[in-house]
Amino acid sequence: MIVHTVRIPYVYGETIHLKPVFDCHVGNSYCDIRALKSYLADSDESTYFFTGGDFTDSIITRDLKRYTKHADDTEGDAVIDEQVDLAYQILAPYKDKLIGIGRGNHEEAIKKHCGTDPSGRLAALLGVTYLGYSGIIRLLLSENGMRTRTVLIRWHH
Repeated sequence: MIVHTVRIPYVYGETIHLKPVFDCHVGNSYCDIRALKSYLADSDESTYFFTGGDFTDSIITRDLKRYTKHADDTEGDAVIDEQVDLAYQILAPYKDKLIGIGRGNHEEAIKKHCGTDPSGRLAALLGVTYLGYSGIIRLLLSENGMRTRTVLIRWHH
């Protein structure tokens, strides 16, 4: 389990917004990209995000149990690469407010069977912390380095 600490500048009485993003399945034709972008855009300077797994669909053609062509919204054979690229395009405008990228069961299957981790790759591209499959996010709301409020978030895909 990963424990990730994030310091956030804070003024007493201020409101901090945290928007978790789980199970978007970017790359699946049933993923509502417009709604996802709207959810992310509905934010302000005090809004922070983290993903908790399955941000990308991460189902490949040889996964006969779960793959169906009508649900695959990618164009070429490099399904995972296309999904990671699209996920990057969606999240890049928010990377300064992105606490980290978590891994879900779909990315776990790709890691196990293909030797690559789409969530880890996405985190590296965005320059944010890779949160793994489960963990604790420790937010330290700090007022000029003096008064600090701690918020613990236990998350798990």
